[in-house]
Amino acid sequence: MGSTLISYTQPAHRMQTLTKQEYQELGRSQKQQAWLFMGGGIVLTTAGILIANNATNSNKLDDLSASLGQAIAGVILIGGGVGGLIKSVSLFVKSGNNARTAASLSFNTQPVVAPAYHAVTTVLQPAITLRVKW
Repeated sequence: MGSTLISYTQPAHRMQTLTKQEYQELGRSQKQQAWLFMGGGIVLTTAGILIANNATNSNKLDDLSASLGQAIAGVILIGGGVGGLIKSVSLFVKSGNNARTAASLSFNTQPVVAPAYHAVTTVLQPAITLRVKW
């Protein structure tokens, strides 16, 4: 008995390189999104804490199901707020990485050794320099 493995792959797409200005715009956009997520996360977490605290301070036994519903809603809001705060941190990190990438891209000329009629000369060629720090 034999077995056959068939694999289908997608065609490889070329990586699109961004310009310095595009990296700066991307970083600004990500920073703005990060501030929005942080603000929303703080508001949701605060609202969730207030709702959950209000539900646990209720001493009425007839309102037990209502206070349980409020407590669950408070916990859900707290979870959403913490999720927003975590997302804002990742966006701040990505924004900083894009800002550093934009700062490290530069256009300049590089000396290139080129042969010319039984001699070697140095020719200045335009080049894009990208410094990557690990």
